[in-house]
Amino acid sequence: MIDFDDVIKKYFDTDNVGHAYLLKTSDYNMVMKIVKIILSKKETINNIDNLIAEGIYPDLKVIEPDGQWIKKEQILNLKEEFKTKSQYNNKRIYIIRNAENLNKSSGNTLLKFLEEPDDDIIALLITENKNKVLDTIVSRCEFLNLSSSSNDINYDYSDAIEFITNIENKKLVASIDVLELFSKYEDRSNLQLFLKDILELYDKIMLNMLKINNDDKIEKTFDKIIKNNKIVDIKKRIKGLILIIDSLEYNINLKLLVDKLMISMFGVE
Repeated sequence: MIDFDDVIKKYFDTDNVGHAYLLKTSDYNMVMKIVKIILSKKETINNIDNLIAEGIYPDLKVIEPDGQWIKKEQILNLKEEFKTKSQYNNKRIYIIRNAENLNKSSGNTLLKFLEEPDDDIIALLITENKNKVLDTIVSRCEFLNLSSSSNDINYDYSDAIEFITNIENKKLVASIDVLELFSKYEDRSNLQLFLKDILELYDKIMLNMLKINNDDKIEKTFDKIIKNNKIVDIKKRIKGLILIIDSLEYNINLKLLVDKLMISMFGVE
């Protein structure tokens, strides 16, 4: 039996809490557990659970679709509310339910909020279908699949598996080696898809390490990586991949992107 609270505490380590998470789940109670664990790290209020349950905790905002879509005005109102400091000198959290219902207008408005993160503000975006969430939003969030279902069980990850295996086993140790590999992708959109596959696998590795949705295939394939790394190491890999996937949207020199990737993932040039 998985102790969910223990798993989330390990993931949301005090020194490594990110500013934006995309959570795949239909269990809103699970999300609220995450909220309480994050807030409890510095929280001194005894009745925080009651305040959250009653919807009156001032440093927690929840946004849901207004009709079919989450509207631009809702995000603007959120940004306005979060201009003020926390009343309790704590983290401020906003939850966006049904993140797939962000349209281009509201998504672009949220994007500007995500691109200039405040250290004390954390975004939790919830969806049941990551593929329907705007790519620009996905690329700026750490993805955590808390759903027991899997729609990609038969997906071919062979190229991504080979890359991860080689880079973790030090067969790819320098930026020049990775650059040579990435340069084979003449179309950057194809390179982006390849990197998203790698990111997806690192997500799966981390979930196995956290004992969420244990995948025997992943554990068998990446047993050595799982044993030789800590959760914080895998989170570092994930953040590095998100950085370069996001940067591929712009016309930036590929060598510079690879250098960024290697430094952010492994701290090497």
